[in-house]
Amino acid sequence: MTATDDATMARIEELAGQTAHLTVYTWQPGLLRERLASQGISVEQIPQFLVNRFGGGA
Repeated sequence: MTATDDATMARIEELAGQTAHLTVYTWQPGLLRERLASQGISVEQIPQFLVNRFGGGA
C-alpha cells in the first residue's frame, strides 16, 4: 500500500468487513495504524527481503 487517502481507507475497511481478518502491508505502518482502529485489521511493514528485491517505498 502506498496511498493513505480517504478512498483507500474506505476500501480497506470494506475489505475488512468481508473477512474475519485482513492484513495490510505498507511502507509506513505507523501512519496507517493511526487511521485504522478497526478490529480484525493488522498493519505490517513490508518485509525487508521484498524492499531489497523491488526497491524502497515512498
